[in-house]
Amino acid sequence: MRDLDKAPIENVHVSKNDIPNISMTLKAYGLDISKFWYLCICIKDWVDGKTCEGARLDNPTHRQELKTFVNELNKLNPQPWGGNINTTGKAKLTLNVKGKNTIIEDGQTLALIGYAVHHFLKSDICKKTELVNGKETRVDRNSTLLDSCKLSNKTLPKRMAKTVRCALFYKYLSWFLEHRVVDEDLVNNHPYLISTNKDLLISRMAYFTGLIDDCRFLKPDNAGKGYIRTAISGYEDVTVGTDNKFYGSGF
Repeated sequence: MRDLDKAPIENVHVSKNDIPNISMTLKAYGLDISKFWYLCICIKDWVDGKTCEGARLDNPTHRQELKTFVNELNKLNPQPWGGNINTTGKAKLTLNVKGKNTIIEDGQTLALIGYAVHHFLKSDICKKTELVNGKETRVDRNSTLLDSCKLSNKTLPKRMAKTVRCALFYKYLSWFLEHRVVDEDLVNNHPYLISTNKDLLISRMAYFTGLIDDCRFLKPDNAGKGYIRTAISGYEDVTVGTDNKFYGSGF
């Protein structure tokens, strides 16, 4: 993994000749230049809000905590046997209410608690039926009862902020560009070479929006790709469990 905060910065001072013109790249993808710019600014603003100093880490949602609880109880490998439930291994559940402990160590009782929570999470309160690829499928029903959480006092570590910020920018913009198709006639008939590499376009937009000030993001590598993929190596699928300092929930 590469941390942008620790990566050396090359050629900090960028001349006008070093700034690439990407207008033909956008035209090749059928993108309106102004609208695309506002999209990139919006994404930049969003990821800034997710990774800035004021973005506190979320605690797990109630659904996540209940799923984790069930998964832990399943490690007892509960198996029905006649009128009982056999379990393997030992476990102890301690509930402290107003300073008084209630301790459950019986495997069958713990298994029954796990079954109860599991069936609750599968119930109509928590699930709904949708058509997915033509088949009726049970999916999670979004619920403030289950999917809300309290914010912790922890914040995203500052040393990770730049790398994560670029990774999120890449994630969202690459999703937008994923199904964009190049106008081959325009590219083939243009007298000059038009860069159509999406990673290079995203890398350059990270620089143009001010998300990053490293001029390596402007230049293609030997394969014609952008530096951003190297910079976020290991963070491509990053998710950030924080609130957003500037916006409500979403994305």
